[in-house]
Amino acid sequence: MKKKKVLIAASTFCELSKIPLKLLKKNNFDIIKNNLQRRLKANEIIKMGKNVDGIIAGLETYNYKVLKSLIKIKCISRVGVGVDNINQDYAKKNKIKILNTPKVVVEPVAQLTIGMLLNLSRKINIMNNSMKKKLWKKIYGNDITHKKIGIIGVGQIGKRVAEILLAFGAQLLLNDIKKNTKWAKKQNFKYVSLKHLIKNSDIILIHASNKMKREILRLSDIKMMKDGVILINCSRGKLINEKALEYGLKSKKISGLGLDVFNKEPYSGNLSKYNNVLLTPHIATFTKETRMQMELEATNNLIKSFKK
Repeated sequence: MKKKKVLIAASTFCELSKIPLKLLKKNNFDIIKNNLQRRLKANEIIKMGKNVDGIIAGLETYNYKVLKSLIKIKCISRVGVGVDNINQDYAKKNKIKILNTPKVVVEPVAQLTIGMLLNLSRKINIMNNSMKKKLWKKIYGNDITHKKIGIIGVGQIGKRVAEILLAFGAQLLLNDIKKNTKWAKKQNFKYVSLKHLIKNSDIILIHASNKMKREILRLSDIKMMKDGVILINCSRGKLINEKALEYGLKSKKISGLGLDVFNKEPYSGNLSKYNNVLLTPHIATFTKETRMQMELEATNNLIKSFKK
């Protein structure tokens, strides 16, 4: 294969295993690496990637201006599942291949969701913080059993979360644009309208598709919720209005909030002030095992794309 140039734009890459780098070198790729240890800005992508044939990408933005400046680009291979950070129309029109690693992310995202759910339901983090302040204070939590748990977005991740929650004896309400009725019937799950889910759920989990372009939960939706709902978003920050979340916390419509994703990242907003809010820095897939597998798959995807 003729020598090609690849930009590894992802903010972290090969910290746990050097195999992807070895594979790229073995397959005649010259490597340009993002050594800034943060998400690249548009001008940085343009500067580093102006003569590259392929990119191994993270969550940095590839808008029209960026893609137009990458004059030799033929493939963008995502370390992860979401590709909404890439201008799809421009890529399609200019025959730029966009590849991702959808299957490997299912288990870690599902596990973080369940971890947040158990923590918020039993108020583990709140009591942990009290104990560290030398306070022996018991706070009533809640069981998950028999609770109505609404899942917005029932793709691979939403399905896996639903299957795990089945073991807890929860009653599941599902909402998605696409309905997998055969699977739902087999599991005794029920699809409902978004409004019905919002009004009737004790717990709401968001796993909506990255194709969703609008906010799913706004102020009017939060006002419709039961009092004391637990809300968790491990999907996309843009799907919830963050100011509306503050209303939900202040009015006690929301008793517990878990967020791994935000409208603007890194996040440093007002939600960090609340004791009943769990925040993580977009780490749903950030386990050692998953990260190594994602990087390996993204690398192999890129290599294979140039062999076709």
